[in-house]
Amino acid sequence: MIAARTAPRVVIATCLVLAPFLVQCAAASDAQGQNVAATGAFQAQVEQALRDAAQRTQLDAARLRVTLAEAVTWPDGALGCPELGRQYSQALVSGYRSRIEAGAKTLEYHGSLKSQPFLCPAERIQPPSALGPRT
Repeated sequence: MIAARTAPRVVIATCLVLAPFLVQCAAASDAQGQNVAATGAFQAQVEQALRDAAQRTQLDAARLRVTLAEAVTWPDGALGCPELGRQYSQALVSGYRSRIEAGAKTLEYHGSLKSQPFLCPAERIQPPSALGPRT
């Protein structure tokens, strides 16, 4: 039982250590134990989000778990995280989002294909467009 719970943590730690040498690696497992893989264009962004989450929470990277890593289409330039009083471009934006469990906290990171991931506070999270990822 303990080995089953520590295996995803070992995967994350291994990915973080070996990431510069690997093209792709599985990020972790979700709450149901299924693999969540961040592959392709936004693998580096998910790894950057993991590093940021570890620093923000002061938790060892092995204690973090990626529960969501997906390509999305944001409905506008706010990238699913609008700030009150700001204006954003009104065009569909190809991007990604990742969700990381860090102990009792859940951190959600958003970004476009041309931007670095940023932490979106829970009170500002908006869903991506229902159109799905643009290719």
